[in-house]
Amino acid sequence: MGSIAAEAQPWEAEAEKSRKILRDSIQKEWLLPQEKVPSAERRNVLAVAEESGILSPKEIDITNTDATNLVKKMGTGELTAEEVIIAYLKRATIGHQLVSLASLP
Repeated sequence: MGSIAAEAQPWEAEAEKSRKILRDSIQKEWLLPQEKVPSAERRNVLAVAEESGILSPKEIDITNTDATNLVKKMGTGELTAEEVIIAYLKRATIGHQLVSLASLP
């Protein structure tokens, strides 16, 4: 009889499947290059997305704008929904690399 600890648990296979789906769904060009990933000693990573060079100045502005003003800007045509979504997806991708914030249901 094998050890319980040595046997793979059903949840482990499901967890790995979810991690693979997540990895495969991330746009590779939005990933932080290894040299831009902050060291473990850095406690405040709030500015990493802005420092990364992945987001354009316009995308940084979009992700720093409150929802009410984003809706107004989209309503006037100053921004498109696609621009807003891409900006947030890029920032979320960076955030996930830093703190594993994305998960699957």
